[in-house]
Amino acid sequence: DVVPITEDLTLAALGTIVRTSNQDHFPVLDSEGAFVGLLELAAVRAQMLDPAFARVLLVGTVMETELPTLTPDTPAHDALEAFKSSGRTALPVLDAAGRFVGLVLKSKLLDTYRRELLAQDLSIEG
Repeated sequence: DVVPITEDLTLAALGTIVRTSNQDHFPVLDSEGAFVGLLELAAVRAQMLDPAFARVLLVGTVMETELPTLTPDTPAHDALEAFKSSGRTALPVLDAAGRFVGLVLKSKLLDTYRRELLAQDLSIEG
């Protein structure tokens, strides 16, 4: 499960969450619960490891806000195009009201696509 975080969280507090999570990408929500950005751990690792920065830097100041979003109805082909054009490895899924409902990882989408191609190939041969 993907754990969202809030934009007013310090990087030090995020460090506490990261210790018990296997996530590399964190959706960021505002105080009302609306999606406002995405935080990639790799992008803030150095700041998180510096206690002076980590205590004062807020997630909202280092998150990515300019990124494509997907909907639950986005076709896989369109999602792959969004990954390709943005260079991102994870994209948020938002419902019609703009609320966060999930995260699509490029690697998972490609794995699913490969499995589907193999299944189709096997059914044609058999």
